[in-house]
Amino acid sequence: MRDHRLKVSTWSGQGVESVIRHFDSFRGLASDFALLGVEILALQPDAMLVRRLHSGSCSGGGEYERTFLVPFVTASDGRIAHIDWFDVDQVEPAFVCLDELSRPEQIR
Repeated sequence: MRDHRLKVSTWSGQGVESVIRHFDSFRGLASDFALLGVEILALQPDAMLVRRLHSGSCSGGGEYERTFLVPFVTASDGRIAHIDWFDVDQVEPAFVCLDELSRPEQIR
């Protein structure tokens, strides 16, 4: 998992445990944390590029919404093999990333 966002880059990690820890950290900051798929921008048999919305209510008060682009690839067993995160205005780099990740030799 790599975070390419320029405005707010929160992390990069590898492995299931890293991903779980990352998303669990949001539960301490937001009482109604939600991560929604808003629009599918590209779809391939083993990969897709999605515009996602991350929203919630901060524990200290106030609501927030963040939109970003997520190219990801699945392995042959259907599990996510790789995810990248881009700011919503980084459309071209997100598509380039998707093309690079969806090459058979890149999937692990």
